[in-house]
Amino acid sequence: MYGRQQDELTNNDFSTMFDFNLYKTFPHFFYWGLANYNTSYSLKINNQLLTGLGIAYNLIDKPDSWLNISDGILYDKSDLMLNGTTREDYHTFRNSLRLAFRFNIKGFVVLESSTFLQSSLNKGDDYIVRSTNSLSFKLNKWLALTTALNYNRQNRTNSENLLFTYGLTLEKYFK
Repeated sequence: MYGRQQDELTNNDFSTMFDFNLYKTFPHFFYWGLANYNTSYSLKINNQLLTGLGIAYNLIDKPDSWLNISDGILYDKSDLMLNGTTREDYHTFRNSLRLAFRFNIKGFVVLESSTFLQSSLNKGDDYIVRSTNSLSFKLNKWLALTTALNYNRQNRTNSENLLFTYGLTLEKYFK
C-alpha cells in the first residue's frame, strides 16, 4: 500500500502472510499456524515478524458460510519507531484472539471479515488491533468487484490507520 497526499508520504506499507489450517481433530475444531511479515510507515513499523500457532472453532460451518473464533500464541519480533527519533528493537509473546467470518449470499454477494486482538503477555498496554472487512459482488466464479475497509492500531507506537480500497478480485481455491 503506497500513498502520498500534498507531496507528503502517508503510506509505504508491505505485508505478506503464510498461514495454514490443519483439520485433523473433532468436528468444527482445527489447528492454525502463521508467519506474517509487515512494514508500515503509517504504523511506525520498520520491520515486524509474527509467527505462531493456535486452535480455532467453527461456530457456523457450512459450505457457503462460516464463522469461527480462534486463539493462540504469537512471537512478535519488531523494529519500531516510538516517536520521530527513537528506534526500538522489540520482541514479545502475544495472545492472538480472532473472530472471522465469510458469508456467500446466493453465490453473488460475499461478505468477509477477520478481526484480531493481539495483546502482549508481558505488558498490558501493548496491543495490536487488526480488522479487515470486505464486500464482493461476483461477476463470475473467479472474478469479483470488491471493496474493503481495513483498520489497524499499533498501541506501542501510538499509531493507527484506516484504509479503504476497491477493485477486482481474482480468486482460486485449491482443495
